[in-house]
Amino acid sequence: ESESAFAAAYVSAPEVKIRSSFAPALTFEPFLYPSDEGEISFDFCTSDKLSTFVVSVFAHDKQMNSNVLRGEMLVTMPVKLAVAQPQYLYAGDRYFMKAAVSNVSVSAVSGDVAVEVYAGESYEGVEPMLSDVRKVDVLSGGTSVVSFEVNVPSDVDVLGFKVVFASGDVSDGVFVTVPVYER
Repeated sequence: ESESAFAAAYVSAPEVKIRSSFAPALTFEPFLYPSDEGEISFDFCTSDKLSTFVVSVFAHDKQMNSNVLRGEMLVTMPVKLAVAQPQYLYAGDRYFMKAAVSNVSVSAVSGDVAVEVYAGESYEGVEPMLSDVRKVDVLSGGTSVVSFEVNVPSDVDVLGFKVVFASGDVSDGVFVTVPVYER
């Protein structure tokens, strides 16, 4: 089985959740009112961003007595994948996408990083233009970086990059898009 065919099958594995929403702010709720019991609750959707988020709450009563609560919320996973995406590319560019696999688990992991490149802003129901895979070993507490070469075509406005790391029972995947401009 060719490496490209393996990458295409591997990146499409249904058990790997692909992260694609990387909003820097999770929510902003300027006006919350307590129930008769003095409790406040609200719901919000999180992004797929793995980061440390600052949670700040400012509250006051009718007499304007106030207080501030501030804390940090860490959103992470034992093994995570990050890609360094440019703000844009030019048609004809030779681009080297770097994917970093970080491991905060207690043991080393070995696995595969696979990439698929798409013409457009979605990978669902579309055949990739390019597929590739690299083996990677990541020590406990370490990070390993792999690179994929992409020759940017002239007949697309946006390139989509689907990158997946998988090793046994741990996996992570991201999908990012990059605009392509004419020279």
